[in-house]
Amino acid sequence: DRARTLFIVNATTVVAQQEAQPVVDYLQRLGVACLIHTTPNEQLEAWQSLSNTEVFVSPSVSDTLQPLIDAPFFFDLAVALAYARGLSPEEIDRPRNLAKSVTVE
Repeated sequence: DRARTLFIVNATTVVAQQEAQPVVDYLQRLGVACLIHTTPNEQLEAWQSLSNTEVFVSPSVSDTLQPLIDAPFFFDLAVALAYARGLSPEEIDRPRNLAKSVTVE
């Protein structure tokens, strides 16, 4: 169901941005909603002008530090999607089976 599908593209490196372009083009032809997480690049304006697409731009840092920038974005996205599904804050931030993993030797 295209109306309920969200495709997330993480294109924060130059190689990933080049590989993401055909995927984004294909998703546009299908009419699927697309969320692109990227750093400043030459496709940025074209991606921002697409319908059914949201673009989040992170600062460009070294490949070693990029995961530190990406992690809060994806955490916030996961929480927002959980709220959209109707979960309460208690259900979202509850570790499962933590006692087993901590107490088992």
